[in-house]
Formats: sequence, C-alpha cells, structure tokens
Amino acid sequence: MGARALALAVLALVACERTSTKYCELHGLSDPASCGYMDAPTDTPKTCSLDTECAPGRCNTMSMLCVQCLTEADCPTASPFCDPQTNTCGACRTNADCPSSAACLATGQCADTADVIYADGTNGNDGNPCTMQAPCKTITHALTKLTTTRTTIKLTGAFHEAVVFLKTTATILADPGTTLSSGGIALSFMMAGSAVQIFDLEIANTTKNAASVAAGNKLSLTRVSIHDCSDVALLVAGTLDLSRSQVYSNPVGGISLAKNASFDITNNFIHHNGTDATTFGGVAIGTTGQSTFEFNTVVDNDANMGGANVGGVVCTATGFHAPNNIIARNTLKGSATMANANVSAMSPCDFTGSAIQNDLTSFAFANPDAAAGWDYHIGSASSAKDASTVPSLISEDVDSQPRPYGPAKDLGADEYHP
Repeated sequence: MGARALALAVLALVACERTSTKYCELHGLSDPASCGYMDAPTDTPKTCSLDTECAPGRCNTMSMLCVQCLTEADCPTASPFCDPQTNTCGACRTNADCPSSAACLATGQCADTADVIYADGTNGNDGNPCTMQAPCKTITHALTKLTTTRTTIKLTGAFHEAVVFLKTTATILADPGTTLSSGGIALSFMMAGSAVQIFDLEIANTTKNAASVAAGNKLSLTRVSIHDCSDVALLVAGTLDLSRSQVYSNPVGGISLAKNASFDITNNFIHHNGTDATTFGGVAIGTTGQSTFEFNTVVDNDANMGGANVGGVVCTATGFHAPNNIIARNTLKGSATMANANVSAMSPCDFTGSAIQNDLTSFAFANPDAAAGWDYHIGSASSAKDASTVPSLISEDVDSQPRPYGPAKDLGADEYHP
C-alpha cells in the first residue's frame, strides 16, 4: 500500500472510530462535534428538551435524553438502520428488526411499508390490496402490484404455485419458514429482461425445476434452501448469483449451467444431489463467462458410472478456475473411489486451490452422516482451516461471518469460528 493510500485509510479509520461508543466514552466532552449527544466520558446520555441541545444527535422527547437517532433519516448511509430499542444507528439484519414494515432490505435499511407488497400463502386472499394488514395469497398476484417504486414483495406462509416472471424487476423477502412448492417449475424466466432477487425462501417438492432461468434473465438467491425437486434444481442459461444457500436432495441433479450462462456461486452447501442413474450429481459447469465458483462445499452427491459422468462437479469450460472449494466424497453409483467421482479426470477446468478427496474425515464436519441434520460446518481440527492459497476478495462465509478468522481463509462454505 502506498503512503497516500495508507494515510487515507488511517484517516477513514479514525473518522469511523470518532463516532463509536468507546471513543465517545473517553473523549465525549473534548470532541462535541463527534459526540455531542454525550454528556460525559461515559455512556450516560445528556438530558434535553430540543434537538439543538444534542447536535449531532437527536432529543428523545419521551425520555428527555440525547440519543443518536430517532428514525432512519438520522443515520448515515453506512449504518442506515435506527434501532428503536437503543436509538443507535446500524444495519437491520432480519425482517424482525423492522417492526414498522417487517421488511429488511439487503442494504441494511428497513423498507418503507408503502413500497412493499405483502403476500401470505397460508392466510392471505388475492382479493386483498396486498398491504401489511391485508396481504394477498399468491406470489403471482403480488407480481401484478409491482410499480416503479413498489418493487419489494414480502412473503410469509406456505405457497403452492408456479411463478412466471416476464420482464420483471423485483426483490422478494421471505420470513423464516416460508415455503414454495409447485406442480411444475416453481420459478420460470421465459422472456428476457427479468432481474429478481430472493432472500430466505425454501423451495421444495416441485414436480420440475426449482428455477429455470432463460438467457437474458438474472436470478439472485441468498440464504435460500432448495431440495426435493423432481428435476434439476437450478437450470440456468441466463445469469445466476447463488450465495449462503443449500441445494440438496434433488435426485436429478443440483445446478446445471448452460454454455452461455454466467454465474457467481459462493459460500454454498451443495450435497446429496443426483442418483446412480443421473449424468451428474452436484454441479455441471458448461461455461467460463464472467463467472465465479468459489468457497463452496460440494459433498455426497452421486451420478451413474460411464462416459463423462461426474458425481461432484462436472466442468467442460476450458480454462475455468474454481479455487477454495471442498469437493469430496462424491460418488459414481455409490462408489467414492472412482476416477470421476469428484471432478472429471479429463476436465479442462482448473481446480487448483480446492480440496478434492474421496473421504470427509480430515474436514471434521459437524454432522456429515445423519440424514435428519446434515451439517457441513467444519470443526476446530479441520484440514480446511487456514488452507486457502488462492487470493480472494470474498470476505464472509455461509453464515455471514468474516473471512479470514485465522491467518488465512478456510476452504469451503464455512469459515471456522469458535
């Protein structure tokens, strides 16, 4: 780092620290510009009756005390969420952090209720206006309420439908336990021009794909669980961003990426996909594009023996590099010792920097064998700890915990944190 860049980084760090509680405890009286809402070098707020007495904070006229914020408008862009309990700025992390709208955006801001379309698959009614108090019942109906400003759909309950996106731009947020099943393809992108983000949804028990993404469309899935689909779970010819998710128990295969697809697949558990009758198990990569496949745990997937079949990751994209993954104990017709069980022995792709092996013992996974609770988080003695040798900009893991925790980043979806 150059001297100028280092100086700027130090100044930025100092500026950030000067708004922290610890800094204000020590310097609140001598630095009122940064800590004007503090009355002394402790965390005891100053009494007030007007906002002007608390600059740069606000006066809470209920408690008659200076606080950092009363609403999100009082908070900086970097910390946009005003915690109603502590009256301090930060970022919302779950929908429950936002009592007024029950919708936490990826930016860390609570959505404005007027900008959210609400659907309850269990108790809603499509005759309702899709408001928080009167939600509609189906995602399909909720899509008809999208406008240029009302682009967020909030889901709760159990949905059973085939959702079709036609030149749709939307963000879909799901409460914990929200499910989508379908008698066909759960999420279809047929006409080019859609860009859809989905958070925290469970997609399961479909008679076809969980999602089929045609060319010219983009699907982003974060903290999504996809399982028990009767066809390839994710069939992608367009663009797929998949992060912090689980793709498992899909008997025809996990993720198929067509020749012209582009993708960013990071921090995912991909396991128990395919059977001894399928051509691939976990992932099939047919393109290089501007794409990333990194820090994934791909284990215990299966495929049939013969030809170019691969249980773990089959990759036919010449020169594609897939580092920092764990690809292990995948099988061909139940055998983990076959040459193509994990990756193709003749693959033109580069898996340098990924751990590829036939057994799981050295990874010290939490619970790799019990079907009732497969858990591929690594243990303290894991060979994946601090094992990354390929530089990466990815700074969080499947649980949004920071990478690295130790001297180097851990391989696979999970960064070990005691």
